[in-house]
Order: sequence, then structure tokens, then C-alpha cells
Amino acid sequence: MTTRIYAVDSVTMALQKSNPPNLVITAMGRTRTPLWSDPRLVAHVYVTEPQDGVQDFDFVATPPPQDVIVPQVLAPVTASAVIPEIDIENYWGADRPLAGVRCHAQSNAKTTLFHAPIGMPGCAEVLPEGGELSFAIDIRPLFRPVDIDMMIAVRNLDLGSHDAVTDHADVILARLRDGSMPCDGAWPATDVDLFERWISEGKTP
Repeated sequence: MTTRIYAVDSVTMALQKSNPPNLVITAMGRTRTPLWSDPRLVAHVYVTEPQDGVQDFDFVATPPPQDVIVPQVLAPVTASAVIPEIDIENYWGADRPLAGVRCHAQSNAKTTLFHAPIGMPGCAEVLPEGGELSFAIDIRPLFRPVDIDMMIAVRNLDLGSHDAVTDHADVILARLRDGSMPCDGAWPATDVDLFERWISEGKTP
């Protein structure tokens, strides 16, 4: 049974040279443990066109069997999807273009939008989600249960607590920046930037 992976780190798009072109979406992310299989991007099906014009995908994979013992370490995973013979400018209907794609994981989502140069739109880098960040929605899910348990045990620091993280935010950020936290692998730069932005915006609960 497939389920969303733990986190998506990046999403890119590329147009294959064909007439009409194919759009290839590639996402990179992390699972909580190794041995996840069959990673793929599953497109959302809409009854009505989304207001933002973005096509959503779920980044899913199959976890290892429950009777298999695996270490609690983050493991990289990559998946791709192809939208064949795409008409970007009329994707949702006449004169209703595809604005970009968004990939969802358990703890976050990443969006890539098209620029608007002359002619065929180019492909954009990953852009942060808009709006004010909050600890409950944007930051708390970045800390795995194993991270929270370990820091409580060794530092008496509860990473699941807004107050605790707020009080130690600068130290946590420094550890995230130098890659010494988590101990089993550094966060992607986009997540570290998200944490820093949350601090700069006032550490909203």
C-alpha cells in the first residue's frame, strides 16, 4: 500500500522537445527509513479547475513490510511523472494556462511555477509557499519523532514544543546550518531557509 513520503525537497520541470512537447516533472524527497519502493508522483484529479492554476501531485511510495527491521534514518528518494503532449497555454481550457506543479508529502509541499518569457514558458526554480509561516503547520512537521525523542533524552529540549523551539531557535538554526543536526543527515537548504524565515517573521505558533 502506497503512502505519501515524509518530505519533498525539490521539484523541477523540463519540456521534452517534441511537437507538442511532453512535460517531465521530477521530485526529490526523503523517507523516514530506507527500503521504500515504487516511488511515484500521482496527479490530483479535479472536478473544477484550481483557482491558482497549479497541478497538484502526491509524492508516494510503498513502505517496507512491517516485519522488516530498518534503521530510523532519512533516505533519499526520487520520482518522476510525464504529462504527454501538453498545451501549457490551454492546459485547463481555452486561454487558461498551467501555472505550475505542486508536490505533496506528509510534512510539506513544494511548488514550481512557470516564468512567462516570450514564447513557450520556461521552467522555474522551487518557490516557497506564500503567506505567514507558523510553527504548527510549517515547522513542527519538519522534526521527526526520532528527532524529538533524541533531543529530549540528550538535551531535555522538546522540538515538538513551540515555546522550547522559540527559546532555542538561534542555536537550532546554527546546528541546522552546519549540518550537525539531525545527526543522521542534514536538512535540505530549502527547509533550513524555511526555519530561518519563520524566525525572522516572529516565530508564530
